[in-house]
Parts: sequence; structure tokens; C-alpha cells
Amino acid sequence: MGALISQLYPEDGDAYDTPPPALAQGGAFLVARVRGIAAGCGGVVPIDPEMGRHARPVELKRMFVRPGFRGMGVARQILQALEDTARRQSATAILAHCGPRQPEALRLYAANGFVQCGAFAAYAEHPLSIFLEKRLT
Repeated sequence: MGALISQLYPEDGDAYDTPPPALAQGGAFLVARVRGIAAGCGGVVPIDPEMGRHARPVELKRMFVRPGFRGMGVARQILQALEDTARRQSATAILAHCGPRQPEALRLYAANGFVQCGAFAAYAEHPLSIFLEKRLT
């Protein structure tokens, strides 16, 4: 997945790296399997509340479906499972950082109730950054 992001956004270097401790601090990472083969993955990690915007936000991280499994609904199922996980953790919103060179991801998020929002956490507004949110309450 990192290689794909690097190909899509070579000017960003390692801007998409997530510190490993984030999952240990209450996050969750899921792997979808099709006939026993890892087909896709994604995670949610808690982030600090943003200026009163959300009481308990989580950030969507590392959503990815292997090319041979695309078009089968795997991404939608991963996203739904992550949303269910976030709700069980009492999250009030899911925030996502995506880019304009990922139209499939943007369509998936829009079809599942995500809307554009401003930058969050340590991210800054940037022409290659699209910020999304889905309120869970």
C-alpha cells in the first residue's frame, strides 16, 4: 500500500506514515479475507478532539484493497466493520485524509455518508489533501 501511495503522491514523501503506537492506544486494525486470502485492510485510531468539533473522533487509516479483489464490495465491508468498531468504542465521528488522485476511495467515502471537512489533527490544508468526516451520533 505504501508503494501505491508513493506512486500517486511522490511529492509528499512519507507524509502518510502512522506512528505504530497509535494502534496500541485504543485503535483497531482489520484484515478482510476472501477464501482465506488477505484481500484488504483498514484501521481506526483515536485522535485528540478537534476544537470542539467532535467529542471522540477516530481517524480512518490504511484503507486498502488488493487489486485482484476490487469491485467485490470488500472496501465497503471493511469500512462498515470499522464504523461498527468505532461506534463500539463510543466514537462520535470518523475522520479521513484522502487525495484527489484516489477517485475510487472518494466515491466509496461519499457513498457511505462522508462529507468534506477542514484539516484535522496534525494535517495542514494542502491542494493534494481532501479531508472527510462522518458523524456517528
